[in-house]
Amino acid sequence: MHGELITEGPLKGWRRWHARPIAFADLLGTVAWMPPGEGHGARVGVETGPQHANLMGKLHGGFLLAFLDFAMIGVMRGAVGTGQPMVTVQASMDFLEPGEVGVVLEADGRVVKETGRLVFVEGMLRQGDRGIARFNGIMRKVRLQA
Repeated sequence: MHGELITEGPLKGWRRWHARPIAFADLLGTVAWMPPGEGHGARVGVETGPQHANLMGKLHGGFLLAFLDFAMIGVMRGAVGTGQPMVTVQASMDFLEPGEVGVVLEADGRVVKETGRLVFVEGMLRQGDRGIARFNGIMRKVRLQA
């Protein structure tokens, strides 16, 4: 996750999630990663737009869950520091407030526990200082087929 530095727009100073097209990830829009720094752990962000809205004009729950799948990997990699491929074993989300379209959505969190194959994470999806949803999940380390 060492993509190019974003130099303008709402995610200025963040790094692109990936440098090459990834079919499903590209449907989310511009996903970016901020490595751990002073006062914060790893964060994952995405620009939101009308394509992410539900019929009430708020962020769609399905979009939030899809973003969460990427966000958990970003949170885990920031804390564990691994480039190893991971898959989601379990993810749950508690929706707290409706998300606003047109505002960057950020995820931050922490690794709760790591075993030989599993990484347990928890965190929050936020827009500014508003908590949109809290999450927890389990990621499994996988071996690539040779």
